[in-house]
Amino acid sequence: MNKELPTQSDDVFKSRKALREFCIKNKVACPEFFVSEDFAKISAWAIKHNKFPMAIKAEEDSINEENSYLLKAFRELPECFDLIKAKAKNIVIVEEFIEGKPKIEVCCLKGKIRMFSQISLEKSIILKHSWRAFPISVPAKIAKDIKDIIDKFKPYCENLAVPVRFSFAINKSLPVLISADAGLMRPEYNKEWAVAANIPPILEESGLYKCDGICKVVYKRNVDFASFNPDTLKSVCAPAFVLYQKNGEDLIVFLKHADAQILQKASIFSI
Repeated sequence: MNKELPTQSDDVFKSRKALREFCIKNKVACPEFFVSEDFAKISAWAIKHNKFPMAIKAEEDSINEENSYLLKAFRELPECFDLIKAKAKNIVIVEEFIEGKPKIEVCCLKGKIRMFSQISLEKSIILKHSWRAFPISVPAKIAKDIKDIIDKFKPYCENLAVPVRFSFAINKSLPVLISADAGLMRPEYNKEWAVAANIPPILEESGLYKCDGICKVVYKRNVDFASFNPDTLKSVCAPAFVLYQKNGEDLIVFLKHADAQILQKASIFSI
């Protein structure tokens, strides 16, 4: 395995292989992995590893873990491999799935931590966020360990004009780096969302993010918008409802409330 640094400053935020190799070289905890474009080799590694669930992903990183799947059994490997290769012609990465709780996303601006969010993944084969809640407080020891890891990436991200996100699974009180990407593709970065929720814009200030309440971005997948009623949504999510947005077949709902129990109740709704 090539353990040299990537040749481009942003390769670690575009290539999962480059990110994993950087982690190994710099002693950052990350999932055990294997990359190949050949199904037989991917299959052989999965058989040898033999610890389910596993994650299988396109090697090229993308926002929101697009083209990433959770393997709960070996029989699911051929279908998921074909789904990835149909969309991405490059190599595939298969890796151990870290069952860490909680899962934390860290938004960084110019290499400095701006915000901690808690994330939850879909309870399905697709590895996408089902919700994100922010801002959250992180225990001091974990926050320091995360900062120490992110500091290793400063040469790559301190000059980037866009935010960088690092996702961690907390496993036995230690942060394991799952992914890192750069870009603006988070609806909560939208200034109009901040105005609607009466919170500070995430990207227009510095320092650790604070606001008067807890915000939650909830995703509902494959929504039948022909029968969708916005007034019903506002009613079932009250009093935490802020706004919603359609994104293809997905519905994204922005909630905010100072009471965590009220926020949790508002986020459990059916469409």
